[in-house]
Amino acid sequence: MSNATYTIPEWQGLNDDPYTAASNPNGQNMPNQGPANMLNPRYTLHTSNEFFDPRLPIEWIVDGVIAAGTVSVFFGDAGSKKTWALLDMAVCVLHGKNWINFKTTKKNVLYIDEDMGKSDLDNRGEMVWRGHKAPSTPFMWYTSLESIDLGSKADQIAFESLIRNANAGLVIVDIFRNVIPGRDENSSKDLQPVLFALRKIAEKTGAAIVLIHHENKSKGYSGSTAIKGSVDLMVQVESKSGSDYVVFRILKSRKTKQFDFNATANFMSDSFWLSTNQNPIKPLGTYNKAERYTLLYLFNNGESSSKDILDGIDPLIDPAPKSVSNAMSKLKNEGLVERTDNGATTAPGTYKLTPKGEQEAENL
Repeated sequence: MSNATYTIPEWQGLNDDPYTAASNPNGQNMPNQGPANMLNPRYTLHTSNEFFDPRLPIEWIVDGVIAAGTVSVFFGDAGSKKTWALLDMAVCVLHGKNWINFKTTKKNVLYIDEDMGKSDLDNRGEMVWRGHKAPSTPFMWYTSLESIDLGSKADQIAFESLIRNANAGLVIVDIFRNVIPGRDENSSKDLQPVLFALRKIAEKTGAAIVLIHHENKSKGYSGSTAIKGSVDLMVQVESKSGSDYVVFRILKSRKTKQFDFNATANFMSDSFWLSTNQNPIKPLGTYNKAERYTLLYLFNNGESSSKDILDGIDPLIDPAPKSVSNAMSKLKNEGLVERTDNGATTAPGTYKLTPKGEQEAENL
């Protein structure tokens, strides 16, 4: 069945019903009768008959995670290894080999670097290539520090041309903040047009576009809720500095269910690769926001007074002081936090994590 594209007719009578023979006895320009007056229509109008057209199954670029023709966000804190993980994914997709334990579909890859610069990208790229013992061909296409502005219509057209010229099935943009210069990432008004344009480019080219993005202070993604609302997939990448344990949490997906998976980051002197890690992942939501704040504060700052813990609260993003005070008491009762002073009630208490608490905080 072919799509029908035509203009909405101008009906003579304001009170006429265009869908009845009485109102339009000759059946002229009726929507169900196909194209009419096709003079550069502004919109493409479809019919419900297309609901029953044959549809191809989902083409997975990374099986069960990233689909062709979608826009994804992978976000994480500095040091979470998100860029390493996406470069690792790029090499695996380029050569059609498993990424961690997910099958991939062999595709050309385009990497848009607006963060590292060519020298650092070349160094990291060489390490990942060596880590996978990958041959030099096929090669990955990339740009570096080209000042791409995806809020600009001209650059959106140029970006689509890059994808088509590279025949890319996977496009990685590093980092999202730097391809929307002059725009406020906290403003849905600024971001929605950009994200909508990326959705259209992904659908038109069939490429999976992955945006690397930052984390905020409360361990969520930075910026407007329009980001999560607009993309097809959102993945949080978590890893402590100095740790080889990387956790990926799917927080939204239009194509698959939400789940967590993990990997081991293997750093050698001249190589890097991700491998499967069978350690269990602690689910999000085990602790409320105040409990997470308390555990992470003590994990990052060490032994602290209750005053220090409460003074560290950012009122814009962190839980209320009363909630944190209650969380400290609850965590103490659960054996995750302990007092290190003599327990005098005339002075602020001093607290630190127990070994069990340190383990739980590490998982957060």
